[in-house]
Amino acid sequence: MNWENKSAKEITNELSQIAVEIGYNHLETTNQLKEKIKANNPTLTDKDVDKEFVIMLTELLFEKCDTYIQLIKNFTNLCPEGNKTLDIIVERTDAIMEKNQDLSYPEQIKLAEKQIFNIIKDNEVQVNKDYKDGLANSKLIDDIATYLLYKSNKYYKAHFILKSIEILN
Repeated sequence: MNWENKSAKEITNELSQIAVEIGYNHLETTNQLKEKIKANNPTLTDKDVDKEFVIMLTELLFEKCDTYIQLIKNFTNLCPEGNKTLDIIVERTDAIMEKNQDLSYPEQIKLAEKQIFNIIKDNEVQVNKDYKDGLANSKLIDDIATYLLYKSNKYYKAHFILKSIEILN
């Protein structure tokens, strides 16, 4: 597909249509996978099975479909220009996500986001070099949020799954 000269709305419409077609053309497979999830976890409600299915599907997308993930990332704000502060935050956030990969995705995000302030405080000298007014610079928080989504696949994956689950609720 060539999306080079298309607007975000046109691309979103095409992706939605593709998702509908995939869902329709693979309804039997989808239902079989959901039945397998339910069989392995009989106490799950139908809504919980749907959540587990979304998590499984998203994990597969992240493993197998780099192009799709990059396309989705392009719908977020433009990636800010990197600097040492942002690189440190991504590196440390990835380490936190890796160390706590046994936690649920919402718990991983919560833990990582709690630690970001500590990472900033621990690197305040570098923050002051990279951002005029240091911690008081409102651009710092915006840059961190967007840069993490672009540069940390671990954080982005957990964030993507969390948002997908929120939509199901």
